[in-house]
Amino acid sequence: MILDIYNDSIKYSIKNSKSLLYFGLTLFSTFIIWMAYILILIHYQDANLNLKFASLIVPSLLTLIPIFLFLGYGMYSYIKCRSMVRTAVRLTVNETSGNVRRTIKIWECDCIPSPFVLGIFCPQIYIPFRMKEEEQQYILAHESWHIRRHDPLWKLIAFVLLAVYWWNPLAWIAFFYMTRDMEMSCDEAVLAQFGNQIKKGYSASLLAFAMERHPYSFAPVAFGEADAGRRIKNVLNFKKPHTWVAAIATVLVALVAVSCLTNQKPSETKTEHTTEKVDSTQQPVQENAGAAIIEQNIREWAQAFCDRDTEKIVQMTSKEVQSNLEKIHILWMDGDTPSFGWSSPWPWGAFGSFFGGTGEEMDGYWLHEINTEEQTAEILYYVESSDPHVSVWIENIHYAQENGQFQITQEKINQFADGPDAKTDGIASADEFDTAYAQGISDTQMDYCINGMGEVLNKNMVPIGALLEPTDAARQLLNLSSDKKLVSVEKESESADKTQVGIQITFLKDGQKRYLSMIQPWGKDGIWVPAEAKEVKR
Repeated sequence: MILDIYNDSIKYSIKNSKSLLYFGLTLFSTFIIWMAYILILIHYQDANLNLKFASLIVPSLLTLIPIFLFLGYGMYSYIKCRSMVRTAVRLTVNETSGNVRRTIKIWECDCIPSPFVLGIFCPQIYIPFRMKEEEQQYILAHESWHIRRHDPLWKLIAFVLLAVYWWNPLAWIAFFYMTRDMEMSCDEAVLAQFGNQIKKGYSASLLAFAMERHPYSFAPVAFGEADAGRRIKNVLNFKKPHTWVAAIATVLVALVAVSCLTNQKPSETKTEHTTEKVDSTQQPVQENAGAAIIEQNIREWAQAFCDRDTEKIVQMTSKEVQSNLEKIHILWMDGDTPSFGWSSPWPWGAFGSFFGGTGEEMDGYWLHEINTEEQTAEILYYVESSDPHVSVWIENIHYAQENGQFQITQEKINQFADGPDAKTDGIASADEFDTAYAQGISDTQMDYCINGMGEVLNKNMVPIGALLEPTDAARQLLNLSSDKKLVSVEKESESADKTQVGIQITFLKDGQKRYLSMIQPWGKDGIWVPAEAKEVKR
């Protein structure tokens, strides 16, 4: 059982043994100091009463005043953090990074320098606006690990201890080690989940957010805090230890914990404590490992879908799904050379190199949601048509695992596009809009300024007078329903140079509104394209 413990949890315990040791030394040194103080009072028991009273009151006041100042600063930091995020916009109610459905609220805010977790009993994740999808994915995973391990609560407890023992340098050292080590542990959990290929991007994010440190670091659990240099070095050198290392480390951690937190106990008590620690970590470790495997399988499916990999598609689907794919004329099994996919439109994985774009490689899909409890997933595909135009497909799948084999058991695609070949009449509700453009516009496949389609679209559309009005362009390029009884698109504001306008989209069935910008990158006589898609007017 010991050998099956997740290596990240082992390393987390080893590192936190440092902070645990220093907190133990803090308590021990405090005990020695107060014992010495009591002995002095006993020695001078014949002194007058006023002197005895002063000897008790004065040191107490000198100790208590800084404690109240510390706690006051902690409350001030928390209130300021709350005020910073008062304009935050709800992103989702489900944890998308850990692939296990949880009631974690995620918010976006333009007033914060770095991602962080705020709250003790109902912690919530706050991230800056316009983060790249890949960066957002692993940062949300990092913050989700903090919530799973109850790090905000442990940090609060450590801060209270620091306030009480403010005069003891060992308490400061312990707090520093604890903060750094919980961050390094979550770093390693993310690397174990996503693989070593994110090391470069993850280290860059650490460096960027470390340069914009949170001004009230005692209040939240912030992504960029706690010795970024050492964390980056740890990320780049991260390797999973061997099982024998994990076994030895577990025993050492248990011994350190027992020696620091308890008095001398019989040996059987130590053995019982060690066994309890192992058992308590086993279940969530297994859950996380299974979730990572599921995510990898779903990514393989999505990539095979984009690549039209018929062999992989057939391998990963049940007979029922294959039959349904044949019915909608997307899978052809007749003959010696089965084929999959349509010629056009189809998801793509590059920034419009065919149209003269940058050619920068990007996934043609995005995992919007994975629910391991219900064995479902929702995948977004960014689809290129010959206009050139980008639409969005939303695929819902059910999966099963039998004998270690991953298989798609149900599959359904909704094409959010307004056109003669689309199976739906475009996006007609706020939920559909939020799902289709969950990543926003900037630096995604929907960004016509960089996807290579914008210039060609401008060249083709200007002569025929299309996309020259911002509201019409917003309706078409964002694949909104053409039915004006379902969706209203209105100009709300305009920049001084008239090259940027604010657009209000109203979904008339429920009255919900969404706001975004439209711009003219190719001059005042050119087409209008979307610039942002999740920005809420305040």
